[in-house]
Amino acid sequence: MNSLSKEIKDIFIHGEFNFDEGYLEVKNIQEQDFYNAFPRKKYESSLYEKGHQFGSIKIEDIDFIFEDYHQLIRYISSDNEEKTSEEVVVLSQSKNLIDIKNQYINLKKWIEFFDFISVHKYPKSDRNDSWAYIFFDKKSKNTSTVLDFDIGEYSEVELREAFTNISDPSLLLGSVLQEDAHQGEKVSIMRASLIQMEEENNIGFLEFIKFSNELLNLFHINYETYLRSFSFEDFIKELEEDVGDFINKIEEQIQGFYIQALAVPGAVILASALRVANKSLNLALIFSTLLAFFILYRSMTAKKKFIKRMAENTITRLEIYEKRSSEINNSYAKDAISEKVKSAKNSIITCKDDSLKDIKGLVEKTVGIFIMYVISAVVFNSG
Repeated sequence: MNSLSKEIKDIFIHGEFNFDEGYLEVKNIQEQDFYNAFPRKKYESSLYEKGHQFGSIKIEDIDFIFEDYHQLIRYISSDNEEKTSEEVVVLSQSKNLIDIKNQYINLKKWIEFFDFISVHKYPKSDRNDSWAYIFFDKKSKNTSTVLDFDIGEYSEVELREAFTNISDPSLLLGSVLQEDAHQGEKVSIMRASLIQMEEENNIGFLEFIKFSNELLNLFHINYETYLRSFSFEDFIKELEEDVGDFINKIEEQIQGFYIQALAVPGAVILASALRVANKSLNLALIFSTLLAFFILYRSMTAKKKFIKRMAENTITRLEIYEKRSSEINNSYAKDAISEKVKSAKNSIITCKDDSLKDIKGLVEKTVGIFIMYVISAVVFNSG
């Protein structure tokens, strides 16, 4: 949005002006002052008559003057944010400037809110002044609920009253846009609350935008009901399953590394032993040893990265559980879940640290034994 220039505001607050046959006429104004307010570069129809200290301009060229609220709301709905002025004149109401900044922002938020929670939105005409929102809720008595908004179906009085008294839907919008573990449930509950309000009161889009507090209160009641029905046992079971999966996968990684740690050096030892038996020990043993060390090191690095990543992912899921528990009013359940999460985090960290130590220790022992073998093979072969 933009603010009108000081020169324009002075004309509408202190100046002499009139609207006549599609023109804005400004009287008793200096030429420079008139063109400062309505420069020809922006307003092509701007014309000043020097002999009469009189300036005029076509109303259709002025983007902050509207015939009525139908035209104003159509203009706002057409995504003209950069062109829309914070102050406008609505001729059907008065000739004075009206500050519409808050109403403009709130209407845009309402449109964003309905766009977000509706299942589908479709235009009802080529003009951007009528559309329909579709909502589904399995608990509703109807298979679907359609909320229409057609500017042309409302009277000027209805539009003016609704626009003037439009409520701020920031809390509603914040409730469904907040990205947390319950966002999906919140959107569904908000949708169900809106359908319930529509069915009980038979109201449409224009009525909803005046009753954000009523819809918010109904949403809170329904959301509280959802939280109370939240299964504590299922919550704990899901948490324990995540921790169990982590431990099982870590054990698989450890067992796999044991096999690799023994298989790779073992193959080299076997091959070199045959060469020793044939008195043909040569540089192949050295290269085989280096290759075995390289494979063992790469395997160890990969396993350690996997274990660390698994631990981080599991802890992140546990933190999500902890955030979800903050919305539960049952203090016993909340404390129990918090204790479970804390214990699970400690178990994961301990398991991760022990696993990394086991892998490191196994590598050190394997390398030590392997070096002893190589030294022995060289000594005995030289003898």
